Amino acid sequence: MPSRFLRCEIVHAEHDSSVVGLAAYIARARRSDDSGSVYNFAHRGAELLGHGLILPEGAPDWAHDPAALWRAAERAGAELLGHGLILPEGAPDWAHDPAALWRAAERAEQTIDRQSGERRWKKGGQIARHMTIALPREVTPEQRQAMLLAFIATELQPERHGVAVEWAIHADDHNPHAHLLISTRALGAAGFGKKARAMNPGFASRGAAHFVSDGDDWDKRWAAFQDAWFARQLRARSSRPSGNRGADARDVRRCGRDAGPWGERG
Repeated sequence: MPSRFLRCEIVHAEHDSSVVGLAAYIARARRSDDSGSVYNFAHRGAELLGHGLILPEGAPDWAHDPAALWRAAERAGAELLGHGLILPEGAPDWAHDPAALWRAAERAEQTIDRQSGERRWKKGGQIARHMTIALPREVTPEQRQAMLLAFIATELQPERHGVAVEWAIHADDHNPHAHLLISTRALGAAGFGKKARAMNPGFASRGAAHFVSDGDDWDKRWAAFQDAWFARQLRARSSRPSGNRGADARDVRRCGRDAGPWGERG
């Protein structure tokens, strides 16, 4: 049945965190940041069960060629069940490279120190939001990916808010799960701009600064989304002729709320 687990974290600029390193881990790829540090998780490519790409309407033809977009595509292998990048319309061409995208996100949280003249992190800088989402075991890999992408489109609405989202589904027989890496700033033709505040109505304020909230009840929203998704699946199967329903309708019932309270695995 569905799991209510969804953890949401902020990647902070001042805590020696690397959003480029996190993106490499999620995508099971090899990437480097502006400092020259290399983050290599390509040897775990067998955990990535799939590979995919979501592009905005109007994207150039060449962008549909994974070789042009993913430097680590050959290393992705079969451990990654699904992997893609969602960019807002009008995003610059370089943003289609995930490593370049997250390096730019890090630079957007940096400034020039007036005394030393060197780059430093902005006080309280927040680079990205990282979500870890437990996916239901009882459905097919294709259904998990469809569910995740529908959740991104309807609940996060990256196109509306202008943010970039990198997603990946990791293979785990006992705990299938997804990772989302979401920029805190809107991405436009000139690069990352202002914070996507409309996407985060629960901003916490510290003086004149605004900070993305870790909460926003995302676990409850994920549970409600799954409930509605399984209900639609059950209605669709119930509308079929009785001879075509078969065991899949029973499986959907077991995945729905009738199977027990949220969070139980039955």
